[in-house]
Amino acid sequence: LMGNFQDPEVASRCTVAEDCGKYRCQEDGKREMETKTESLKRYICSYAGCSAAYNKQWKLDAHLCKHTGVKPYTCEHEGCGKSFCSPYHLTRHELSHSGVKPFQCTEDGCEEAFTTNTNRARHVSRVHAQQQQKKYVCKFEGCGLEFKKNKQLKSHVCEQHTQKPKPKRSLCMYKKGRVCERV
Repeated sequence: LMGNFQDPEVASRCTVAEDCGKYRCQEDGKREMETKTESLKRYICSYAGCSAAYNKQWKLDAHLCKHTGVKPYTCEHEGCGKSFCSPYHLTRHELSHSGVKPFQCTEDGCEEAFTTNTNRARHVSRVHAQQQQKKYVCKFEGCGLEFKKNKQLKSHVCEQHTQKPKPKRSLCMYKKGRVCERV
């Protein structure tokens, strides 16, 4: 069993149940179980009070950055110097310098491209999903603008449909029962 874990101290706290094939690890009085079909989290953080566990060594290494603050993967692009906990995050960051955007928006007619799939998904949810889900409509005559969130509609009403002059660098605070208050 010890070969499954990164350090002997962790291995000494873990046993495999003969009847069901689950393994149990004793961690600060807390018993954890996981079946063979689930991902075996063999790499366990050794910091006191931390129960993080991972199925791959590189994931644990990246996690350890949170405890140590050491980020061993540094961008070598001139003038940058940003550091990361994993080679994956460094590679993803380096795309911002190269201009390469391999993740194209999948919506018809949209030419946007992104450095990560996460950024593409965020774009689709903010831009394209809104077009189908806008449900808050401005009732002021001749306006009819639609918004996904009620707070966006309220902000619009304050900004566009009040007679009060707009002070510089102010926030519009729409309150129920009042047209608009600016703070």
